[in-house]
Amino acid sequence: LMALADDTGQVFLADMTQNQVVASLEHDEPVTYLAFNHEGTALATYTQASELVIWEQAGETWSVRGRVQEDPSVMAFTNGVAWGVNGEPLTFHGRQVYFYEGETATVVNFSFDISRIAAAPTQQTLVLYSYGDAVTTHSTIYFWDVRGRQLFGEVSTQFSGDSLALSPDEQTVVVSGQLGSVGFEGELDFDPYTTLYTVGLPFWQAQACTLVNRNLSEAEWAEIMPPSEPYALTCSE
Repeated sequence: LMALADDTGQVFLADMTQNQVVASLEHDEPVTYLAFNHEGTALATYTQASELVIWEQAGETWSVRGRVQEDPSVMAFTNGVAWGVNGEPLTFHGRQVYFYEGETATVVNFSFDISRIAAAPTQQTLVLYSYGDAVTTHSTIYFWDVRGRQLFGEVSTQFSGDSLALSPDEQTVVVSGQLGSVGFEGELDFDPYTTLYTVGLPFWQAQACTLVNRNLSEAEWAEIMPPSEPYALTCSE
C-alpha cells in the first residue's frame, strides 16, 4: 500500500499492484506526516492540529485504534512520525522523541536535532538522522539501543538527506535527498541523490564492543545484534 495525503485532511490508501485507491481516511485537519508500521497493517498520521491518529486494518477496512492530542506548541518543532518499540508509534520534535504506549508517552532527550528516524524490524534499534544545511552538509547517522536507552554508534555522511530507511536485515542504511550547490551567479541548485551505508556484522561488533568492552553473552548478542547474525566472539576480554 501507498498512503497519500491531500490538503483537506483526506488520506488515500492505494494498492499499487492494482493501481487503485482502496480506502480513504478522514481527518479534521490536514495531515502533515504519516508512516506505516513494518507489517503494513497500521498507519500513524499526524495533523496540523498536533493530533496523532493510529489507524488499524481489519480485513478490507481501516478504523481508528487511538488518538493522542499533543501540545500544539510542539507543532513548530515536529519533524515527523515513525514506528518504534512494541508496535507503537513515536513522534519526534527537535531534540526530543515521544515513545507512545496507548495515550502515554515516554520522552527521551538527545543532544542533537533529529531530522529523520527509522526503526529496525526487530524494534531494538533506532536509526536517528541529524543533518546540517544543504550546502555545508554536515550530517550524522546515530544508532540508539532501545532497551539500554543509549547511543552505541554513529556514521558521518557527506550529504543532507530528506529520507531515511533501514533495510529489513539491518545491514544497510539508505539516505536520499538533494545536494545543494552554489552556481556561478550565486543561485542555489539542487541535485537528487541516494547513498547506501553498509552497517554489517563488523560494524555492529565494533559498536557492541563499545557498549560493554568485553565479549557479549549470548543473551546480550540476541538483544543487540541483528537476528540474522549467529553468536560469535565480539571483542577482546
